[in-house]
Amino acid sequence: MREVDQNVKVYNFEVEDNHNYYISESKVLVHNSCEWKTVLHPGSLEKTIEKTWGKNAVKTFDNVIEQLASGKAGKNVHNLGGELKGYKAIDLAGTGSGRGAGRIIFKETSEQVEIVGAVIGHDYTKIIK
Repeated sequence: MREVDQNVKVYNFEVEDNHNYYISESKVLVHNSCEWKTVLHPGSLEKTIEKTWGKNAVKTFDNVIEQLASGKAGKNVHNLGGELKGYKAIDLAGTGSGRGAGRIIFKETSEQVEIVGAVIGHDYTKIIK
């Protein structure tokens, strides 16, 4: 076994009650302790984010997914009200000035985070996917 210093995208899943598995062509061994949550999102959302805010916003979105999965999303998460009561929003930094012009809308349970889409600014009536 050798340590590899590179970033590899991994996902939170379990294989036949086993939390150890190999990923990528580099055969990176991963131990999934299940402390992180599974994050679900519309498959088209990354392309929509890139089209709306550019390629750097997709990298930021990947960071947001990691933050939500790890439970370390920081201060920029806020509860939504009205028709979106029970949902939350997290800022998408790099999509405008300050904390960003984009927000990712999601719902959270003890085991998973379901991202439903994004909004521009604070217009929660127009969720883009």
